[in-house]
Amino acid sequence: MIFYGILFISLLLFSLVSIIAANNYRKKWNGEIYEAGLLPKSTFSIIIPYRNERKNLNQLLESLQILDYPEELFEVIWIDDHSADSGDLILGNYISQYKPSGNWIHLINEKTGKKNAVDMGVRNAKMDFILTIDADCNINREILNDLNWRTQLPGKFIFPGPVIFKRKEGNISEAYQRLENSGLIVYTAFGISIGKPFMANGANLCYSRKAFLEVSGFEGSNQHPGGDDEFILEKIMDRYPDSALFRYSENSLVLTQTQSGFHNLIQQRIRWAGKGKYRRGFGILAVQFFVFVMYSSLLISPLTGLIYQNIWLAVLPILLKSIHDMWFYTIIKNPFQLDLRYEKVFLSTCIQCFFVPYIAIRTLNGKFSWKERNYSV
Repeated sequence: MIFYGILFISLLLFSLVSIIAANNYRKKWNGEIYEAGLLPKSTFSIIIPYRNERKNLNQLLESLQILDYPEELFEVIWIDDHSADSGDLILGNYISQYKPSGNWIHLINEKTGKKNAVDMGVRNAKMDFILTIDADCNINREILNDLNWRTQLPGKFIFPGPVIFKRKEGNISEAYQRLENSGLIVYTAFGISIGKPFMANGANLCYSRKAFLEVSGFEGSNQHPGGDDEFILEKIMDRYPDSALFRYSENSLVLTQTQSGFHNLIQQRIRWAGKGKYRRGFGILAVQFFVFVMYSSLLISPLTGLIYQNIWLAVLPILLKSIHDMWFYTIIKNPFQLDLRYEKVFLSTCIQCFFVPYIAIRTLNGKFSWKERNYSV
């Protein structure tokens, strides 16, 4: 019975933190007050690293063309990470014909990966603030206006923003990703609000170019191919405590697509989880360990209940977790436009009870594939 005592205590602690984080997000969403009519002043370099994104480029290009911000105050920098498709034809045509004009850079042979691409973009940037966007995204036309007033606040140098999935009817993998991603955004915002950044998303991350260079960019995190988001957030906040400001605004939204199927999702999550052991201190590893223990306990709780010949012990933990999840997603549903039919939430809870321990174990191996490349970290 000690097992169930530990499990229910961990569920209680997790629920308390989750509800606090969810209410924090709901209260702040679109609730930020700023000076109306503030004139555009801040300058931005939009950096877009890409590799084999031919099928996604058009939608991003269309959203860039309708950005509502003075053209002289921003630039777009494209960094090609050795693409092998025909995306260059699409991009070349765009740069030659449409505004905003772009700076087009190709990584040299010995340089590969997103961090090298972003670093190259920053060092070629002419503007004061960097906004990194992934090539498979759409951006809100007001995103630079939303950043304009934030970047003028004193002592603020890095501005993570939400990346949500485009709403569409899909398979269980897509439904699961939509629910899980909304939770990750809420925990990201909460961690930043208490000065303990858990994560960030490089598909929608703005920071001061000066701050990036002052902390030597990604130097010291080259062991991992990812981390263009979390590592730079951590380094800037180490140098400038309380310098991060999460963007709780519809105008700050970036839309992207779910991973196609569980295989690609697994590779992405191994890449994300593998960054934990390279973070400074033990805070992130402690959080990861707690989550692993809780979900592993939930996974084996039905078997343990059957051993005790107690049906309630077999079903109650996962049932309580699904009720918690339903409550949590209900609080945050408006920003994310979630489909909250209970059967979908319950199935998502069951998948997560298997998925989280599985990813943790796979991460110990450190091998994954991404963008047609194999990595071992």
